[in-house]
Amino acid sequence: MSMRLGDVKSAMFILECRFSGDYGKVSQVNMQSQNMNLNIDASPTADEKDKIRMNILARLQPKNHMLEEA
Repeated sequence: MSMRLGDVKSAMFILECRFSGDYGKVSQVNMQSQNMNLNIDASPTADEKDKIRMNILARLQPKNHMLEEA
């Protein structure tokens, strides 16, 4: 009823009282953590390095070709 009338505080109080496990205040926090790091050798091959280098050099070239002619 209080939610229909728009009274948020009373609706919150009712939910905290009736469903304290879901809507109540949490006093304990689960502090378990897991290490999800994977050891992967991601070093590129010589061909991949050349492709990366060519891609970078292509991006550094001027896009306006009229500058080269002048």
